[in-house]
Amino acid sequence: MLERLDDSLGKNFVASVGAIAGYSDFDSLPIISDLKQCNLNNGIVTAYEEDPNFTYTPVNGDVMLEIPKFYCKISPEDPSYTDFSISTTPIDSNYIVSPAHMDRGDGQGERNKVYLALFPNTTGNRSIGSGSVLVNTNRTAFRTSIRARGNGYNIWDLPMWWTIRLLYLIEVANWNSQTVIGAGRTFTQATPTFLANGTTTNVAWHSGRSSGTDDQVGVKYHGIENLWGNISQYVDGVNYYNGSIYVAINPSNFGEKTTNGHRLLSYTVPTSGMGDFIQAYGHDAEYPWAMLPININGGSYSTFVPDGYYVQPQVEPYATGWEWLYTGGEVNHGTGAGLFSNIFYGHSQDAYASVGARMMFLPDN
Repeated sequence: MLERLDDSLGKNFVASVGAIAGYSDFDSLPIISDLKQCNLNNGIVTAYEEDPNFTYTPVNGDVMLEIPKFYCKISPEDPSYTDFSISTTPIDSNYIVSPAHMDRGDGQGERNKVYLALFPNTTGNRSIGSGSVLVNTNRTAFRTSIRARGNGYNIWDLPMWWTIRLLYLIEVANWNSQTVIGAGRTFTQATPTFLANGTTTNVAWHSGRSSGTDDQVGVKYHGIENLWGNISQYVDGVNYYNGSIYVAINPSNFGEKTTNGHRLLSYTVPTSGMGDFIQAYGHDAEYPWAMLPININGGSYSTFVPDGYYVQPQVEPYATGWEWLYTGGEVNHGTGAGLFSNIFYGHSQDAYASVGARMMFLPDN
């Protein structure tokens, strides 16, 4: 469970359901109020959501969430208890810049703004509120195609993934995203079918779910559609090897079955699990935001972190031990899906019918 601390005491978050608008007490506070949906074309913002020419279906460019730089403090008391704080300034020496904005060793230093796609990739590897989600493509091919969009475009990575999770934890204060915002399209189907992009654009306000049966409709958080449910999504810069995790923060070092330019985290993750719920996270002193599960025993849908942990059994053709990370959970994952689900699976040549990608843009300073 989570409890609010310090300035978040007494604050509330209620998600929208269709035309019934929700609200967040954080919408008037720094950091959360600074998140802005925008149209981005070749790295240039052409319109913000309040502008009359803003659209979810631009002819050129993409629909993104602009995230200004902020600072965070992640203070683990023990593997099952951690304090999370965010601030516009580094209040003390324990605060670090948000993982998405940090110096990635690419010559740009800390970034003042970063951008995350509101929608999973569709044809042409674009983020727009229409069209079928692009799946059945492996991570290597997604990376190549997204980078062809231009300098700064990549698959979202672990630092961006955890930046969104930090914002969510502070604002929503509940590990169970499926209960608080919506289950996502996660109901069991004999032949999975996927929602097209844009089904939540008519949902009142920035966070909530479409009207209809909860586990059959789309969800969004600050406009970011289907962070969980519908399809799973690759997370780049993370390579799993027999329970050891290697993380790269410089996109130029992203790749499969490699440790070059990657840092070995100080903990290991379970080497088996098929939807087991998360009980505790590992903590790495140098990358405190790089939190992945270390204990999947004793959790449930109503305790600890009620999202699933999956890992591919080490059998042929996976016996080399290398796997990659994707997240979200998809149709047929039920209560094992959610913002905090973790899936280690496959190798560099695999492509899955229910796995796609989400794009980020890191501008030059």
